[in-house]
Amino acid sequence: MIKKTTSLGLYIACAMLVAMSLPVVVALTILNGTREQQISQEMTALVDEKSQTLAHSLVLPVWSLDQNDMMALLQGSMLDTQVVSVEVRDPEERVLVRKEEPLRRAGSLLTRTLPLTMQQPERLVTLGSVQVVVSDAQLQRKLAADKRFQTRVLLAQAVVALLIIGLLVYRRILAPISKLTVAAGRIERGQFDTRIALTQKDEIGLLAHRMEAMQTSLKTLFDEQAAILGNIPAGVLFLRDGRIAFANDAAQSMLALNGAGVTSLGSAQIFQDAQQQSVYINQTLLRPHGGAGEIVMLKRADGRSFPAELHTSLIDGTRPGDQIWVIIDVSERLEAESRIDRLAFYDPVTELPNKKLFLDRLRRGLGRQQAHGLPLVVFYMEMHRADLSHGLVKADDADRLFKECARRLGACVAADQTLARLDGERFALGCDLPMSELADGIRFCEALANRLIAALAEPHGATVSFP
Repeated sequence: MIKKTTSLGLYIACAMLVAMSLPVVVALTILNGTREQQISQEMTALVDEKSQTLAHSLVLPVWSLDQNDMMALLQGSMLDTQVVSVEVRDPEERVLVRKEEPLRRAGSLLTRTLPLTMQQPERLVTLGSVQVVVSDAQLQRKLAADKRFQTRVLLAQAVVALLIIGLLVYRRILAPISKLTVAAGRIERGQFDTRIALTQKDEIGLLAHRMEAMQTSLKTLFDEQAAILGNIPAGVLFLRDGRIAFANDAAQSMLALNGAGVTSLGSAQIFQDAQQQSVYINQTLLRPHGGAGEIVMLKRADGRSFPAELHTSLIDGTRPGDQIWVIIDVSERLEAESRIDRLAFYDPVTELPNKKLFLDRLRRGLGRQQAHGLPLVVFYMEMHRADLSHGLVKADDADRLFKECARRLGACVAADQTLARLDGERFALGCDLPMSELADGIRFCEALANRLIAALAEPHGATVSFP
């Protein structure tokens, strides 16, 4: 399951935005701090210059107490819109003249007071003082305009740089990574025919080259595996979480299903007894090496069943739901084994047990007789016909005769008794006596022998029933 991820493009965009915004903020802070210092220095220089100029110019008008000259000088100073007020005082701090513009009191105010002195031959005479008040409102407005302009310029530079870097990052990083992601998805789905078209020579281009080489290797490996799986006679199933994810051609043929039909099945659905066999599979998977070729009954799409040798194992020990099954149809093998078994223990003409099987059952009967004390009886029968002894009867006719004898004798035999053809015209019958008394046993054997003789004495085609 793929975990939810954050877009790399969004992450890079946020990182670039922070990286570009931080220098803008730092630059604006430095510029504003520098400009504030410049304004403070300009204000100090302005008030010093104004106060010193007025102090020098007002000495004579104050000495002569010429109000008109003093007012003219003050009005001249007020022509500078940064000057808020100017006043002249006498030595007793009485205001001689004053000029003020109250509307200029916006912003920060800076006041400077200088004494008005006149040099006399004997001493320095103090005539009063002049006070100049200036405002930085005009400079602050200019500073605000400069801030806005600088902010716009820096932001425009940041945006342009961000767009250029973003375009380069997209073209050189994000777009190639997106192509590699799509290519990785195709590889994950088993699609190896589309080339990874990246020609750049950087690290991403090297990664794309390695991925394309890996894709080629995987395609070769998958083609080889597909050729192997498609040509082996055994059926191969890959299971994921209890469902068939892949079936080779042999498995599809065995189950009489096409590819889509097989991959839509649950693993238990291919068994004749789904519940029992699913339990069996779970038990075999608990073994260190899985199931080693047990014979199970599987079911074809048409409902017919067939015996199969099933090998089961885990693909990965950490994922019990991922399994590989190898199926081998053993119908012909079991049928051949059955035929071999019948040829080894049964007469091919009469289908009766042969001498080997009869002697084996006789030994078992003797074992029971020794263990439980039950009597055992053996009848030996041989047909005496000159035509059979001298080969005057055709083989097919002789076989039909023996089959008929086997049928008639078999009608006289119970289920717990063994009738066998020893060889040629000789037959044998072995059975346990159901009684322990000798007289009863003899009467039982006589009755059974009479039935056997009577069955063989009837003309061909006659039907004889026995009690």
